[in-house]
Amino acid sequence: MKNIIRKVTLLSIISAMAVSMTACKPTEAPMEVKLPETTTTVCEETTVYEETSVAETTPEETTAPMEERVEKVYVDGEYCEKYYDANDELIKMDIYKEDGVSIDRVYKRASEDSWYLTKYDENGTAISQDLAKFVGEDSRYILKRMYNESGKLVIETRFNENGDMISLCMSMDDGVTYSTMLIDYYDNKKIRTIKNIENDRSYSVENYNESGQRMSRYCYDTEGVFTHYFEYDNDENGKAVRATKYSPDGVMIEYTLFKYDSKGNQTEEKTYTPDGKLIED
Repeated sequence: MKNIIRKVTLLSIISAMAVSMTACKPTEAPMEVKLPETTTTVCEETTVYEETSVAETTPEETTAPMEERVEKVYVDGEYCEKYYDANDELIKMDIYKEDGVSIDRVYKRASEDSWYLTKYDENGTAISQDLAKFVGEDSRYILKRMYNESGKLVIETRFNENGDMISLCMSMDDGVTYSTMLIDYYDNKKIRTIKNIENDRSYSVENYNESGQRMSRYCYDTEGVFTHYFEYDNDENGKAVRATKYSPDGVMIEYTLFKYDSKGNQTEEKTYTPDGKLIED
């Protein structure tokens, strides 16, 4: 039962993945650019934009823009190379590390108001890639990707037009997807459902009310067969205090009680049989 509330904590990953796109921020016109693609499998179900299809390439293999003019400048203490097309529109910027030789990050135009930002380590290996849409001085993410030291995709996050996360794919270092989370929202931007897909294609669907409290979770095996479900009782703070597990025909299998400290941190989790006997770990 330790995994009953595990998946929701994946939402906290987004705050740790923020990458600044303000230095040398591009402000000029469009260019069609091919998005780097990946070897993941489950992520194929989450494609929301045509330009973000999934296949077998890496960030270094993006289609090079047809530049006509290169301008070398210093901006905020950084050495930049700006590339312009035949219409003198900015289409790409290379920003170098302090040594003036190694690439630190690269901007490439994706559409009239959106850009890719790829960041590199000291060995020239891509460590992250973002696709962001700029509206005036503001920006919002459409796609965020993080890579391991070998250049394999390990985390991919996608967002809707409101900037809300709609999918999160997490992969092993070998690039094989092992967990995918798909999210749907109410009109008030509260989460409606979360679908968690495991690498073996078993999955669960969590349902929330419009106040953001989780109410139930339905579980399916690798063949899509409904196997069991949970119903949750929540306290005044929206924390689950009880999760009751049922068979598909509604027979109680067990229940789990949760306790929290004054800061809302879970301090206890105990599971019992239907007649109240403690199930030891």
